[in-house]
Formats: sequence, C-alpha cells, structure tokens
Amino acid sequence: MTTSDLGTRRIGLVLSGGGAKGAYHLGVLKALRARGLDRFVAIAGSSVGAINAVCAGAGRLDEAEAAWRRLRARDVVGLTMRSVWRLPGWLIAALASEFSPFKITRLSDRNGRGAAFHAAVCAILAAAIWFGRALFPVPFVKWIEILAAVPLVLALLALTQRFTRAIFLRPVATTVAPLAGMLDQLISDADVERLREAGVPIYGVLSQHAPQAQGAHRWGGWAPRYLRIDQVADATTLRRLLVNGSAVPGFLEAGTLDGRTVLDGAWTDNVPAAPLLFGEHDLDVILVVYLKRVVRHTNRSNSLCALAELLVRDAFTALRPRTDLASWAKARWTAYGSSGSLSPDVPADGPVDQRPAPRVLAVAPSRRVGNFFTGTLWFSPAKSASLIDMGERDMHALLDALDAREATRIPLDIPAAGRRPVPASPSRRTRRALWPSGYQPEAE
Repeated sequence: MTTSDLGTRRIGLVLSGGGAKGAYHLGVLKALRARGLDRFVAIAGSSVGAINAVCAGAGRLDEAEAAWRRLRARDVVGLTMRSVWRLPGWLIAALASEFSPFKITRLSDRNGRGAAFHAAVCAILAAAIWFGRALFPVPFVKWIEILAAVPLVLALLALTQRFTRAIFLRPVATTVAPLAGMLDQLISDADVERLREAGVPIYGVLSQHAPQAQGAHRWGGWAPRYLRIDQVADATTLRRLLVNGSAVPGFLEAGTLDGRTVLDGAWTDNVPAAPLLFGEHDLDVILVVYLKRVVRHTNRSNSLCALAELLVRDAFTALRPRTDLASWAKARWTAYGSSGSLSPDVPADGPVDQRPAPRVLAVAPSRRVGNFFTGTLWFSPAKSASLIDMGERDMHALLDALDAREATRIPLDIPAAGRRPVPASPSRRTRRALWPSGYQPEAE
C-alpha cells in the first residue's frame, strides 16, 4: 500500500491521550494534510486527543497549532487555596483509592469477595512482617513493627473506598477554570455547526464509575463511555464534555453525566480504537497516533503487587504479556456494552465477523518525550513546538516508509523501515506498533 493508495481508502484516526504531549498530534495532522490524507471517515480521541480531534474535524487546525505554541501550565490548570484545608483528608483518601499505586493488591478494586480477599492478603503480609522482625538487627526491630501496621491501615482504607472516593475526586488546590476558558476561545457554536454539517463521526471517551460492568475491575470499578461529540447540541455542552474527559483523577475536578461520576477518559481507554473497530464504519485503515515511544497494551499496574508482577514479567521473556490493540479494544468495548449507558448512536455489536478487519498503521514519537511529570503535565511553548515538529517529521517518515516498502516489495507486515524508528520503539520488551493485516479481535 502506497500513500496514493491511502488516499482512496476509508481511513479512521485514533488520537491517544497524554496531556502536554498532545502537541505531537498537531504535527501528525499537519503532515497528513500536506499529503492530502486528512479526509477521515471517523475519528476517536481520548483526553487531549478528543480536543485535538474536535479542532481537526472543525477545520481549526491552524488555530489549534497557534494555541499549542503559546500554551503554558497556567493556561490549563489553576491554583486555589480555598480548599487547601482538606489536604489531610485528601491524602488519606488517596492512599488506597483505586487510582493509587500504593495499595497492596488490585483485589481491593473488586466488589464483594474481592475486597475481603484483599484484606486477608494484607493481614497475612502484616503477620509475615511482624513474625519476621526477629531476623533484623535490634535497632531496626522497632521500625519493622511499625511497618507491619502499614498493610492493615491500607486494607482498612481500601474497604472504605465507597465513602472516600468523593473526597479524593474533589481537588484540593487546583481548578479547571483556565482549561475551560481556553476552550471557550477555541471552540464556538459555529464550530459545532461545522462538525454537524461535516457528518464525520468524532468519538470522545469518558471514564464513568460502573462497577457492575464486565471487566470494570481492571480500572478500579470504572468503565469507558464513548460519545459522539460531533453531535452535541451546543458549544457549551461540547466544552463541558471535553473538560470532563480531561479531568485527571484527584487533580482536576470530576464531572457528572446522567447522574454518574465521570472523569479522564484516558483512565479506562487511552487508545480509543474500540468505536472504530466495532462500530459501523467499515474502515480499510485505522491510523493510531500514540504519545509514548514505548507502546504497551496492558492495564495499569496501580498496586504494589501488580508493579512487582510487571517487573518480573519484564525480566523474563516468556512471561511478558502478549497483548495487542485488538484485545485492548475488545475488553473496553465489552465493558462499555455492559455498563448500562450504551449510547443509541454507538452499536454494541458492530458486524465484526462479517467484514475484514481494517489494517492498522501506527505512529509514535521517535524519541522519549518524558514521563507523567516531565511529559504529560509539563506544558511549555518550547516543548509544544518541539513535539509538533517531531510529529510532522515522524508522520512524513512513516508515509515515506510505506512507499519504500511498496517499491521494494517488502510486506507491510514488517514494522521496520527508514532510518527513523517511526513506529513505537522496536525494543525487545515492547509489542510492535505496526500490526499485520487480517487480525481478528480476541477477548483480553
């Protein structure tokens, strides 16, 4: 498949979430526009990806780029001291919440027996530490005895999640007012009208609390909710959905939708390919834009036991998880379908088995762009400019690589071409970012 062929295919676009790293999307979109490949049949975006998707769908790419090039942290998150008095309670609620990496196991995220098993594991761990204190030198025994109480405290906090969740999801010293103000300037009622007239489905994703959904325990009792944000009634509603879809748990205020708490869509689905894979769009190609150089289609290791398991799996090749985009999307689509909030314009079971699976192309940053603090939360004009340029170069390189493969008759299934590592890092520890065609979705 060459870039000329792509121009005749039905292309879907997926923009992953990643906060400040979302400037990379703009570079990719600029490269696609320069090649005449910016006519998409459907678009899906998570968190900042949804914001960029709306700008692309409304034809506001140049305005979005200008906004990114002057964007600073104070334009996204504001600071306030009005509720700083709640900080001690917020910290306690955060320690063993479903979003915390400091809880002992992920069993605490389940309902019923799961939570009881978590408490039992914590009690066994505390007993092991207590009876093992004799193995340590006398000066350390006192500290070991204190350490033995930590699992019990975390177990108690986990059992009270249903009461402390609301405390944690109310930010202590931050406000989303700057982000809302920026979107007020960027998205108008005229843009909403253009989205409706264009007729291109644009999906955003929210994370909603739905512990009854199948597989929701993977995300602490939350499940994804996909919305057609191109069909909202007005700009005010659209801006509110985009703000709620970017609300990082505990740091930006969570919103509500149909009486349910909703927050950052990236928590449950940071790569929202599900509505494009399983919706009624009959796509030939899906272009996925990642914001990480290393691609992992695995659930977050947000517990001490899960983190230890991840480190062990990474140390031994045979134990590394074998997951891909199809199984990632299938698990989330299943949770969405069983969450009890299926949107009428998004089918629960698209004709997956009656049509060929679309070919998946992926582009990811060719170099590391920072972690959660130095990448996702670090907004600056210089960084945005660098990411826009990188995204443009990487996308051009990927398109050139497609033409080079065709010229040399190298199968598209081989994810290594060109001098730049345009797909996700080809490290032996990661899954390939360019998957072969013809895969069939499998349950996670």
